[in-house]
Amino acid sequence: MNLISLKIIGKDYSEIMTHQYYKLLNNFQIGNTLITIGLFLFFINPTFISANEIPFKNYYQRIWQSEQGLPHNAGRSIVQTFEGYIWFGSQDGLVQFNGKSFTVYNKYNTPELKHNDITALLLSKDSSLWIGTFNGLTKWKAGNFSHHPTNAGREKEVIRTLAEDNDGNIWVGTMNAGIYKYKNGRHEYFSTDNGIACNFINSIAVDYEGNVWVTTLKGINVFRNYRWHFFHYNGNLQNNMGQEIYIAQDSSVWLGTNNGLMRWKNNAFKIYTTVDGLTDNVIRAIYQDKSGAMLIGTERGGVCKFSNGIFTSFRASDGLTSDFVDAVFEDNEGSIWVGTYTEGINQFVKSKFTNFSEKDGLPRATIRTLMQASDGIIWVGTEGGGVLKYDGKKFVALTQKDEMPNSFIRCLFEDSQKTIWIGTRDGLAHYRNGKIKIFGKKEGLEHTFIRAIVEDKRNHIWVGTVNGGVHRLENGKFVSYLNRGIPMHGIRAMHVDHNKAIWISGNEALIRLHEDSITTFTEKDGLPSEPIYSIYEDGINTLWLGTNGGGLVRYKDGKFTRYTYLDGLSDDVVYVILEDNYNNFWISCNGGIFRVSKSELNDFAERKISRIQSTFYDAADGMISNEVSGNSQPSGWKTKDGKLWFPALRGIVVVEPEKLHENVNPPPLIIEKAVLNSIEFQIPNNYMYVPPGEGRAMFQFAALTYASITKIQYKVKLDGFDKEWILLGPKNTAYYTNLPPGKYTFNVIAYNNDEAWNEISTSLEFELSKYFYQTYWFYGLLTLCFIVLIYGLYHLRVLRLIRKEQELKVRVDDALAEIKILGGLLPICSNCKNIRDDKGYWSQIEQYIKEHSEATFTHGICPDCAKKLYGPEWNQEN
Repeated sequence: MNLISLKIIGKDYSEIMTHQYYKLLNNFQIGNTLITIGLFLFFINPTFISANEIPFKNYYQRIWQSEQGLPHNAGRSIVQTFEGYIWFGSQDGLVQFNGKSFTVYNKYNTPELKHNDITALLLSKDSSLWIGTFNGLTKWKAGNFSHHPTNAGREKEVIRTLAEDNDGNIWVGTMNAGIYKYKNGRHEYFSTDNGIACNFINSIAVDYEGNVWVTTLKGINVFRNYRWHFFHYNGNLQNNMGQEIYIAQDSSVWLGTNNGLMRWKNNAFKIYTTVDGLTDNVIRAIYQDKSGAMLIGTERGGVCKFSNGIFTSFRASDGLTSDFVDAVFEDNEGSIWVGTYTEGINQFVKSKFTNFSEKDGLPRATIRTLMQASDGIIWVGTEGGGVLKYDGKKFVALTQKDEMPNSFIRCLFEDSQKTIWIGTRDGLAHYRNGKIKIFGKKEGLEHTFIRAIVEDKRNHIWVGTVNGGVHRLENGKFVSYLNRGIPMHGIRAMHVDHNKAIWISGNEALIRLHEDSITTFTEKDGLPSEPIYSIYEDGINTLWLGTNGGGLVRYKDGKFTRYTYLDGLSDDVVYVILEDNYNNFWISCNGGIFRVSKSELNDFAERKISRIQSTFYDAADGMISNEVSGNSQPSGWKTKDGKLWFPALRGIVVVEPEKLHENVNPPPLIIEKAVLNSIEFQIPNNYMYVPPGEGRAMFQFAALTYASITKIQYKVKLDGFDKEWILLGPKNTAYYTNLPPGKYTFNVIAYNNDEAWNEISTSLEFELSKYFYQTYWFYGLLTLCFIVLIYGLYHLRVLRLIRKEQELKVRVDDALAEIKILGGLLPICSNCKNIRDDKGYWSQIEQYIKEHSEATFTHGICPDCAKKLYGPEWNQEN
């Protein structure tokens, strides 16, 4: 039997973190044997659960084993803490998973863990993670570990299970040492001396009335009104002392035993076994999902689901890695985690799409085209697998064995007479009332590779071929239109519009045939040069064209408007254009499917906005394949119920737009690591003072999501350095260099797979300290020293100048003392020209100057004296 759909409904994140939710987490410790679990994400090719199978419908599967990084191919304890981390217990330590990488804590790097074998995990109401090990109890809270010994007198205390009661007491079940009730460092010990059936404790649970339920190797106990009571059952309890106990949302108590599943409700027991639909009677895990269904992990029968009184299952034969299941858990995003004993961990992620594959009856072939006929039947054309009919339950194939001309189907069409036309690579098939009629070259088809079919207003069938142009069926024969005004050979798509005009696209142009008028549109009219793959007319008679690399084109009021990747489209290849009931286009392209608002497209064409927004979907959102099919007609279909069907490489993808609720809540965002000036600081940290250094910073962060981590995008901004937000894409590490000393705030935001950004950033404040020579006091001291130096140099120069002046004055005085100066008034005789000295004596001028100065004399005769002495005949030459 198959497990029915795990449709996630009910409480949101805030609701599940209520008091009741804590109790439900108390009992997630399972199994007798301590096994290994770790986690490292690696999902290049996720396995998709097909739509027609009941288990995990609309989920896709990821598998992690040792080849992908798990320390062991085993999974047991799984808990998600409040900030978003998922934790796993393993024999090699405690594993923390952030959606991209895992961190392992063990006794070597975490002294508070006294043993690497993690046996139990519990999330308590105060956000603490309690960790049971093979040697004692450890607590993790806000990044800090602390060890809490339960019995100092014992050399080793093996913990098997943990639970929390209404008063915040931690109940610790041990192997052969009874139970400890622990709070604030105080212990209260219970054993067989107090009335417990056995000191070997399997599981503990606390119900909504505060009663403590305990399963042991020898029976069930209930701690009520501070007394231990042995739980009596009128039936045969032999070998029913199982390993797991769980309190459901309706207060019923579920017991997993070696002989089936037991439910205690309304003071009555109900036992479920393989007779009732269980796949195995040995129960290893019990968990209730958000929809209220009970998920049961068995030892040899995989996962069973109990809902509405019916058991269904998902086993190794359905795709589970092992039938031996040790843990089942549902995270905050609705993913179901299944831990197996020897074959790793399975995660079932809720898909945005329904997928059909080989498991649903599709052949191992690429799906090329599909459509819905007027009777509701879905017709599917494949590449090599013929054509199939789907009635909502199963696919039935028509191949060459059914007289089909070829199994390579490229187009489908239903005419006004309810006849199905099937275009193949080797002719055209006419299907009516279960009978097939073939049209080929004998019937006038000059080329038999058919790629498009339409019906005109006179009920004539037109077909477009790959290399033979357009043909029309006239009186049972096809007539070529290559010589009738339609010269195109390679036909891509055809469409009859509201005016009954036939639009024909090919490799060369776009042609409109209306009555006897033919209009050709080319690149000169505004069309891109690339071939047109699809033609769609909306409800207001606007024509939309999908091209092979030229983007999307709108034709309205005689004008073409083009939209490309640069304008906001997710891709420039447009295979098919489907319109949902909410005014959105869904467009298949090379790498997936994207959605864009038709209103935005019209606003862009009318220049009301400068850019459009599109949302892209691929395998990370649950599509069976990133590669969808195109270049056939039709390459997608909107069915009567509003669903959108797309052919793909490995199957069919179906979108239900009315059920496709976007995740408007961005993922929790954590700064995990900060290295500043080569020093790693502990996170979280309110404010970090960083010693002087080279001005380098590294920050590592993670958006704690486990559904579509490849869609996560990050933006960072360092206040005090960056002026704008910096888009990092999926990179979760930011580096800075050459930061000057100062105060900074590092901010990071992220968006999820539906592009919902965090409105409030996650921040980290720090201050880069300065070297002494970078401080203000050092700058002030340096400035003062400079001023003092300048003043000293100036003063020294002044002193030197003064000293030089004094030296010069002495030298001048000495010189003046030695120099005989001729000065003052010189009394001279007007006749003989003798000079009277200061003593009153008259002497010749020559003698006077000689005595009163350093001047010396040479003698000559002037012309006047020469004339007087020698007569007028004397001249200077004599």
